[in-house]
Amino acid sequence: FVLPMAIGACTARGENIGTMAFGCVAFVALTPLITIQVLGIIHNHNVRKAARNFIALEDGLTEYEVDYVTETH
Repeated sequence: FVLPMAIGACTARGENIGTMAFGCVAFVALTPLITIQVLGIIHNHNVRKAARNFIALEDGLTEYEVDYVTETH
């Protein structure tokens, strides 16, 4: 679908079909790969942000330890 559309656009503009149309096809072929990489970067950023918020929340908590002493008579 993309290649005939790009060839038609190049013909209408009077440009070289070999370089312009196939460059468009290459870009369309790489778009899913680039999208997955960008989504991975966004996911890693969100995970690290959540971890930082959790650690900051955990630092504000106070833990109490109670030692139970059993007395024998």
